Amino acid sequence: MKKAGSLQKQVMAFLIMTLVLLTAVLSFAAIEIVGRDKDKDISMEMNILTANEAEKLDQDYIRFEDAVNHMTSITDYYIDSAEAIKDPAKRQHIDGILQQLYDRVSNTTNMSLGYYCVYNPDLVGNRQGFFYVRNAAGNMEKHEMATISDFDADDIERVGWYKKPVKAGKAVWLPPYFNKNTRRYTISYCSPLYKDGVLVAVIGMDFNFETLLNVVDRIQFSKSGYAYLKSADGKIHYHAHDFMLGSVHGDENLERVRNGELLSQETSGKDVLQYWKDGSDRVQTFTTLRCGLQLVLCDDYDEIYMGRYKLLTVDILVIVVCGLVIIGLIYYYTRRITQPIKKLTEAVNLIKEGQYDVELPTNAPGEIGVLTQGVAMAAAALGEKNRLNASALAAQNRKLEKAVKKANEASRAKSDFLSRMSHDIRTPMNAIVGMGMIAESHKDDPVKLTECLRKISTSSKYLLNLINEVLDMSRIESGNLTMTKAPVNIPELIGSIVAMIGPQLKDHRHNITTTIKDLPHETVLSDSLRMQQVFVNILSNAIKYTPDGGNISLMVREIHVSASRSMYVFSFKDNGIGMSPEFQEKMFQPFARAQDDHETEVKGTGLGMSITKAIVDLLGGTISVKSALNKGTEITVKLDLEFVEDSAEGSKTSRRMDFSEIHLEGKRILLVDDILLNLEIAENLLEMTGAEMDKAGNGKEAVDMFMEKGDGYYDLIFMDARMPIMDGYAATRSIRTMDSEYAHSIPIIAMSADAFAEDIENFMKCGMNDYVSKPIDLKNLARVLQKHLL
Repeated sequence: MKKAGSLQKQVMAFLIMTLVLLTAVLSFAAIEIVGRDKDKDISMEMNILTANEAEKLDQDYIRFEDAVNHMTSITDYYIDSAEAIKDPAKRQHIDGILQQLYDRVSNTTNMSLGYYCVYNPDLVGNRQGFFYVRNAAGNMEKHEMATISDFDADDIERVGWYKKPVKAGKAVWLPPYFNKNTRRYTISYCSPLYKDGVLVAVIGMDFNFETLLNVVDRIQFSKSGYAYLKSADGKIHYHAHDFMLGSVHGDENLERVRNGELLSQETSGKDVLQYWKDGSDRVQTFTTLRCGLQLVLCDDYDEIYMGRYKLLTVDILVIVVCGLVIIGLIYYYTRRITQPIKKLTEAVNLIKEGQYDVELPTNAPGEIGVLTQGVAMAAAALGEKNRLNASALAAQNRKLEKAVKKANEASRAKSDFLSRMSHDIRTPMNAIVGMGMIAESHKDDPVKLTECLRKISTSSKYLLNLINEVLDMSRIESGNLTMTKAPVNIPELIGSIVAMIGPQLKDHRHNITTTIKDLPHETVLSDSLRMQQVFVNILSNAIKYTPDGGNISLMVREIHVSASRSMYVFSFKDNGIGMSPEFQEKMFQPFARAQDDHETEVKGTGLGMSITKAIVDLLGGTISVKSALNKGTEITVKLDLEFVEDSAEGSKTSRRMDFSEIHLEGKRILLVDDILLNLEIAENLLEMTGAEMDKAGNGKEAVDMFMEKGDGYYDLIFMDARMPIMDGYAATRSIRTMDSEYAHSIPIIAMSADAFAEDIENFMKCGMNDYVSKPIDLKNLARVLQKHLL
């Protein structure tokens, strides 16, 4: 209670210590910023600014180069050969075409001051070509050319534009110069044109160098900073303070240079050049432009860092002043609330000791007054609450104990599941890797090779089944497992399931008996895929948990419910090892597997029956189990389903062909997948049918090939869903929107590892016709080929 009276002092001490600590931290930060790392930070910022401004200038140079290169390529198009230039009539015709073209090109580049095309005097003689210069009115007017052979080779204002690109054998930028024709500072881009290795002409454009300098003038890092342009040898071509054009050198005037080796490089990179100039310490960064000049950013060393130091100092002072003001305000208000808090604390201490008739503060300000009322109400109700607490606490403890027990059981189940999954996944992986190595070492033994491939296939299918079960369980727990309704013929469904598990039955030498009786309505509305998943799970367990040579039976019967619905009862019975009563209670829980000696031989995730129960619930049915150890198991699934009246025409179905019966000679198929191994697998499988294949690595490439080959070239397209550049959805929509009946009708089949119901729905929405999952199932592949190509 005594300590409560010192609350005001404690608050004040805390605020003062916080202010002192904050000031110390900020001061240390200021020392670090303007001290050890200042050169590194400034270097980084100046180099970034220089690089960004250089990129802006280079965008103009790129536009200039594009204009000249475009003129050169068009000129090359109209000049058939070097011999064609020797004919004056052809040359005059070409001049007229090119001048019209150059007029349009120069008008698109408003910084163009002139353009020219001068033919090789060795081929056509002197004074052949044309030279246009922009006049004061902004229009291009033609100028007479002097004789090229009379030019001084060192006079860049007159002949450098011709000699330099010819000597370089490629397009070049000339250093800036003062053009006496336009009376402006100019920079030129010139390109030689060759035909069959013979120089035909030199083409170029002159651009207003002064406009680009406006960009240079705006570059500034601090108040005294400026930028200028120089060549790599140090010659200054433009200076922000004094316009110079190659009249002086700049680098040799620098004193006390640090990092001088940077002067021989094209860019300062991450460093900064530091030197002494005009009585002050200065820094600069630079980078080389496309035209060969270097953009240099120069600034005063002391001004940069002094400005930052002052800014940090001001920030620290503002924080300290604000802190002092806040402390003063808090001191004033804490005096108003300290006494009521002290009295309220004394009352609370008495209530804690069981004394509820206490003196509380009156007229307490703001929230303290509300708190005082709350304490009074609490004191009045506390006695009653204490009487109720004992029973409520006991009930809560019981709930907590149950919750802890349930959580521990779930944790143990998932830990056990992870342990089992680690073992179960590694087992087939070990078989796949091991059989692969054995197959590699027995390439010349067909029998051994076939055996290894068979075991690899078996292990791969088992591994895929494990993954599918884990994914299904995840979707069930997240509530994303969906059902679809479509006509399902029950006898056909049972027949396909028995055929599907036939190899397993044969391996274990089991006998299976199917009985379908009292089934007036064979076709119902349900999800055939999910029904198949339920029945296959139950039969697979019967096969696994029945000793070899056992008997398994499946009986289906119908119990009429109403005018449109019936109860369909599916009974599965085996004479296997059975289940204990304890395990039957938890067999539908996730990750549950019986703990017995048989478990070491039978593999599984423990999710199969949990998934089965969830699907049966979603189908609106029930599942029940009768079993005893060593006496077999009987599982009954009851589904309340809407039936469809069977018609004679609807009962007729065409026979489904086996993959080995599919022959597609003369058919052409386009395979689209970004993974080469997937393309190779699909190509090898489809080659067995005799079809011809083309391959594309992404959706855009497939669309381009489809458009290039034209209508009727491809008979079918297998399209992957997830690909770079353009995915399968976009590629399909692109084909379907083409103005062609062929593009609207060609079968496009999704071949993807996306295998959920909503994935298949998305395939259909974007315009695909059918679906084949990865890994490729030959039966499904045969179904698709039979449906769409035969």
